[in-house]
Amino acid sequence: MPVKPPPFTLHRATSIAHAADLLSRLNSDDTEEGYGTDAKVIAGGQSLTALMNLRLARPDHLVDVTGVPELHQVVDTATGVRIGAMVTQAEALADPAVAVEVPLLTEAMSHIGHTHIRNRGTVGGSIAHADSAAELPVAALALDAEMVAIRTSGRRTIAAVDFFDGPFTTALGPNDLLVEIVLPNLAPRDKDGTVAWGFEELARRDGDFALVLAAVVVWRDANHMITDARVALGGVASTPIRSDAAETALIGSNGSDAYVVAATDAAASCSPTTDIHSTAEHRRALVKVLVGRALANTDDHSLSAGPGAHPAHPSLATVSPGGRSVLVNGRVEGLGDVPDRRLLADWLRDGLELTGTHLGCEHGVCGACTVLLDGKPVRSCLMFAAQAEGHEVTTIEALGTPDNLHPVQESFRANHGLQCGFCTPGMVLAAVDLLDRIPDPTEAQVRQELSGNICRCTGYVKIIESVLAAAKDAKAEGATNER
Repeated sequence: MPVKPPPFTLHRATSIAHAADLLSRLNSDDTEEGYGTDAKVIAGGQSLTALMNLRLARPDHLVDVTGVPELHQVVDTATGVRIGAMVTQAEALADPAVAVEVPLLTEAMSHIGHTHIRNRGTVGGSIAHADSAAELPVAALALDAEMVAIRTSGRRTIAAVDFFDGPFTTALGPNDLLVEIVLPNLAPRDKDGTVAWGFEELARRDGDFALVLAAVVVWRDANHMITDARVALGGVASTPIRSDAAETALIGSNGSDAYVVAATDAAASCSPTTDIHSTAEHRRALVKVLVGRALANTDDHSLSAGPGAHPAHPSLATVSPGGRSVLVNGRVEGLGDVPDRRLLADWLRDGLELTGTHLGCEHGVCGACTVLLDGKPVRSCLMFAAQAEGHEVTTIEALGTPDNLHPVQESFRANHGLQCGFCTPGMVLAAVDLLDRIPDPTEAQVRQELSGNICRCTGYVKIIESVLAAAKDAKAEGATNER
């Protein structure tokens, strides 16, 4: 099976108007300028690039919107949070406004893939991709989100309930550019009332797409009666859905055990299908369990009326300057005539002979191709070399030399974390990033952060010991230097 993308032409938009104009011209029937009739927007590319590698998607043109500054903003308003479509999931996960105003979204994003994926994957890209088993579309339904789209003929706002049309299809037209997601504040509707939320999912492996997801929001009045509710489900239909039956069972109740049972029974009346991952019967059972858990968790996730909105502010998201060059391991490397379809991993290996970046699955699952992009781990098999223009890439070759290993490399050597060596470069770079962010991690944190890197020898115990030992050594060295 092919694991390289088919030929296409990459267009790098510099503004919203430029992107809209590109889509309008590229998707037109007028081919006088050599344009095709199938152009797609690429944001983080964590799904689209994988599909192209597998030849399941074959667009003639890609419009890259990573260089559009207006799409990288998170703004906290008096009524809600506006998230630019190019804000990465990692940025949104760390944004204080999102955590305070729409905490359900923060919880949902913590389940998305792994750190490597969240560093490139975007909020808008995930919602526009519309995978029914993805977290953000389900959260958008539960939170009554609105999607703002722009085309050359104007601007329109689409409610979440009207946005998801079918399997991987939405109300966005071929010339529409999703520019922002508007999320109302998760706030009580009565002066003395409360709002509470819960989010649950079950996946076979940490970071995998869920078999079933459930997001719940309930509003209560001063008498603790439920006045409104949202129950959103994923993985049980061709689109994420709202369970009207479950919401009806909750509204007007006090949320006692009997009403929770009625709501979970109602939610389980959905009609999932059987596939290679699960049976319909199993999914219905999971719906009942996960909705029940989400409702139970609302006791721990309750908000009362607060003082009001926080001041508007931009996120810390930045856009790196462009240029037909990339800073690789401290050296400026020209992209020259590198084809648009060339993956970053292939360019590093074949163009620059940096073969420490390994290729395994080539669709973003194994982590063997991990490199640092502007200091953050990413999958280099899910990124085109041309998208690295103006950025800094660090590969395993930059960490140390045979005579002077990086402390993490030395710890892997001393603690037998190096086995066959195929996964080791990706593991080491992921560990370096982890220890930069969390200098003294727990074993659970190490397991979580490295879960995006697969060891084919299954020698995870020694790898985890190596990372913990590196943290311990760094702490000891720091204490010594302070004396």
